[in-house]
Amino acid sequence: MFKFIIIVLLIFSFRALADATPNLILKQIDELAHKEPTKAKELLKGVKKTSLTTSDKDLHTFLTAYLLATSGQLDKAIVELLSLTEKDTSLPIQIRSHSLLLLIYAGTHDWEGGLRTLSKLTIILDKSEDEELNELVYSNIVNFYNLLGEHEIAKKYADKVVGFLNKDINKCT
Repeated sequence: MFKFIIIVLLIFSFRALADATPNLILKQIDELAHKEPTKAKELLKGVKKTSLTTSDKDLHTFLTAYLLATSGQLDKAIVELLSLTEKDTSLPIQIRSHSLLLLIYAGTHDWEGGLRTLSKLTIILDKSEDEELNELVYSNIVNFYNLLGEHEIAKKYADKVVGFLNKDINKCT
């Protein structure tokens, strides 16, 4: 009887692990994407989209777009990102998608696309409580305005970034 219970528990454990695996892999890919994009791209190819939840599919699409952008395939990345910004996705995915779009538009000097994205981004950014994400996004906004030549506006957002940095410094003391 004891062996039977052990076997049943093992089966349930493996099932739970199998169910969690795609999500865990996506999280690992998300962490690797900036450091080792080639490895992240290979791992992402192995994730079957059909086995993912809706939110995991959105993360998969974002990671695909990110990796396309980092490999210079900006037009394909924009298509993927626009698909995410036009649907009902989680707030972090919305913010990250808009922010990456903003970076791409800044880099390609597509000011109209950037300003359109920025107007949506600032609205949804107000809803975010993730300070680390917000700091990154404000840095991207500073970059955009500096490249656009709007240094006074960039300074306003740079002050917000400094505010986040000061909070981090105060945590250390």
